[in-house]
Amino acid sequence: MALVLATMAMVLIMVGFQPSSPSPTKTTISEILANPSSWENKLVQVEGFIDGVVTIPEIKLPFNYWLIDKTDEADRIGVLWNGKETLRAGETALVTGIVKSSYEKKLTLEGWVNSTLVYYIEAKAVS
Repeated sequence: MALVLATMAMVLIMVGFQPSSPSPTKTTISEILANPSSWENKLVQVEGFIDGVVTIPEIKLPFNYWLIDKTDEADRIGVLWNGKETLRAGETALVTGIVKSSYEKKLTLEGWVNSTLVYYIEAKAVS
C-alpha cells in the first residue's frame, strides 16, 4: 500500500514539473511583414481572411493558402496548412503556427531554382 501511494505521489510530482508549451504571440500580418526575420521560428497567432493560392506550373510556393490582413488588405502572408479540413476563401481565420522562411522555386531551362525568399506561417491550428 505504501509503495502504491509513493508511486502515485511521484507521478503527480512528475506531471506537475512537465514543461508547458509556449503561448503564441498574438500579432498582425502587417507586424510580421514589417520585420519578418525577427519573427522567424516564433509561435504566432494571426487573424485574417483566407484566400487560395493561384497555382502556376512553373512556380512552386512553400505554402498552400494566403492569409490577408483584416486592416490592410494589401498585406498578406502565406499559410502552410496540412489539416484535414479545407480552408474556404473569404472566411475569417485565426491561424496559430510558426513563422518560417523558404524560397519560391521557379522552373527554368536548368530545372527548379530558388527564386525569391518568402515568409509564411506553418499552421498548427486554424479556427
